[in-house]
Amino acid sequence: MKILDTPRSGKCGQTVAYQSPFGLCLRQYVPQKAGLTPAREHSCAVFGGNSQKWGGKLSDEQRDRWTLAGAQVMSHPRLGQKGPLTGQQFWQAISTVRAIVGLPETLEVPERPVFARSNVGRLVAENGADGVRLMADSRAEEMPEE
Repeated sequence: MKILDTPRSGKCGQTVAYQSPFGLCLRQYVPQKAGLTPAREHSCAVFGGNSQKWGGKLSDEQRDRWTLAGAQVMSHPRLGQKGPLTGQQFWQAISTVRAIVGLPETLEVPERPVFARSNVGRLVAENGADGVRLMADSRAEEMPEE
């Protein structure tokens, strides 16, 4: 049910507030019937383990470097809140993804990747009698260099 109220999200009692494309909505909380999948359990365990390592494994100097690096990364806005990440948020994000994809743990801030220009030109979607087709644009040679 859409309501007019202050921006909020999350659970309060038996009510859950969330943002929909049409505005703030409330619904009744429905408990999860099945347990977590093994992959989800693994992700939660990695996330929790990394949270404990921030205080116990990193030195003060390392935490300072993560804090400086986190200040250069903007968060994804939620409820109109947008700003740089804290050092712990940045550590948590990088460390969790590295662990889940099987990369070794790092206590130092990794360098930001620099990606080369893609060789893929413009693509055109065409909806014809045979269905939808995705083709390279014949005007790709006319694309201005960035």
